[in-house]
Amino acid sequence: MSQSEEPVTQFTTNIWHEEPSPHNPYLAQRCSVRGYDLIELMKGRSWVDVWYLLFQGELPTEAQSTLLEHLMIGLIGPGPRHPASRAVMTSTATMSEPVHMLSIGAALLGGEHGGGAEVRKSLKFLLSEATTPPKDVAERLAATCATPPPGEDGRIAPGFGALFSSPDTWALSLLSALVDCPAVGPHLEWARGFSTAIASLGYGPLVSGVAAAAFADLGFGPWPSAVLFQLIQSPGVLAHGLEYIGKRPNQLPFVKDEDYTIEDPS
Repeated sequence: MSQSEEPVTQFTTNIWHEEPSPHNPYLAQRCSVRGYDLIELMKGRSWVDVWYLLFQGELPTEAQSTLLEHLMIGLIGPGPRHPASRAVMTSTATMSEPVHMLSIGAALLGGEHGGGAEVRKSLKFLLSEATTPPKDVAERLAATCATPPPGEDGRIAPGFGALFSSPDTWALSLLSALVDCPAVGPHLEWARGFSTAIASLGYGPLVSGVAAAAFADLGFGPWPSAVLFQLIQSPGVLAHGLEYIGKRPNQLPFVKDEDYTIEDPS
């Protein structure tokens, strides 16, 4: 076994530092995040600033802090129609332990269809196309992309497409609001231009694409963006779950018998 393959004897991290207590070395008397004393951060910085510091390794500028705060508010929850919210609401109404809500919701917030996995793919798409005029990209993709069938979802690119065969009006509103932030960068601007270029095809931005563009302008990469998207959307999902604690299963919606469709296996 070479020296580089020797097993390590302890975890290492550049994120967190604990100064041991003089009375008991197993206890910390001072904690630092990325070199900043945590108590001092509590006194002089916002939650958004420390959140950015934790994941990016440096404190944000005022403009970056504003953009991140706006993004976190805009993504605070996917609403009660989202599968993650439905799953958490169902779990609490059917007597599951509420402490499991976060893991249940986060799993469904990480999916390929509007979840963290799509955010990752969308950010990679934005990074690869950022130097190409949005209209040119739209024309190239339109040549191989059909209009979604009535009532169905469609994608022209990761993070851009249609829901129920229509552009997502909420995602359009979210994109417009974020573009007005002082820290707006090239990726949000590109996403707006691309959204305009694909509008005639019945497509527009999706929440996953808007989130990816904002994360890119804030300096986050594809993988961090995927998991942070799950984290930012979790509060709304948890709130829906807490609302259903104590409710009975018969207070959950059930599909009527006549609305069930049984397909012929053949």
